Amino acid sequence: MIMIRKNIISILLYAFGVLMAFYAIWSLVRTGSLVAAAVGAGQITYAGSAYDIFSVYMVNGIQFLVYAALLAAAGYILQKIQPLVGDCCTDEKAKKDLKKELAILEEEIEEFEEEIDDFFSRGESKEADEKADEKAKED
Repeated sequence: MIMIRKNIISILLYAFGVLMAFYAIWSLVRTGSLVAAAVGAGQITYAGSAYDIFSVYMVNGIQFLVYAALLAAAGYILQKIQPLVGDCCTDEKAKKDLKKELAILEEEIEEFEEEIDDFFSRGESKEADEKADEKAKED
């Protein structure tokens, strides 16, 4: 069950990465034609507007290439960690482990609560407060 889910998620990540790459390429081609048309019309020049032209390419296409690469990398990583998880971790085993850990934590909480009750029932906190007040008065 776990392996099937990871395969589907990995495939979906690859698919979204491919779609994002196609969109990035289309956007870069379109941006190139718009910049070329603007230079041809004399609205901008390459020499004085290099930063602006670079910025237009970054906003309209390069970021989507980065997103595509990140999606593909996530799909690859998920595909590679799949054998590490595999069949060894079933839902039943995880439930048993969690129940054991929960029982241990409940015991520790009960012990801690008993220690707190013992501490306050002995009146040690009042004695400690009185000693702290005496030291504060002396200083």
